[in-house]
Amino acid sequence: MSEREKTISELSVSTTLTGSEPFVHGAGNTATANVLKAFVHSGSSSYTLDFGSSYTDKAQLVVTGQPWVTTSSEITAQVLTPSGVDPDELRLLDLKPVISDLVAGVGFTITLYSETEAKGTYNVMCIGV
Repeated sequence: MSEREKTISELSVSTTLTGSEPFVHGAGNTATANVLKAFVHSGSSSYTLDFGSSYTDKAQLVVTGQPWVTTSSEITAQVLTPSGVDPDELRLLDLKPVISDLVAGVGFTITLYSETEAKGTYNVMCIGV
């Protein structure tokens, strides 16, 4: 277990929040509270990227309205398999999501690459802290 996981597992958060600050039980130091606040103020959402109607190797979307984003945010992205679509189809397209251009208090850019080229829309789930 990493130090970060140990720190988080040693804490509990009351269900009552005052303002935007959680009440932290446990180690009680500022660093520990800041780690927990990052999880409380993180975000996740699904975004639709459109390759268009003809085959191309890249789709891009600028995401805005994300006040939790900082220039040091860590955001992971995963392409979701739509209902009724064989996961092998997505594997063959070799879709690779990339997060870039983080703007504090605003958002980020998602770029979805396909080496074999793709068309149509694909949903990408992003989770960030």
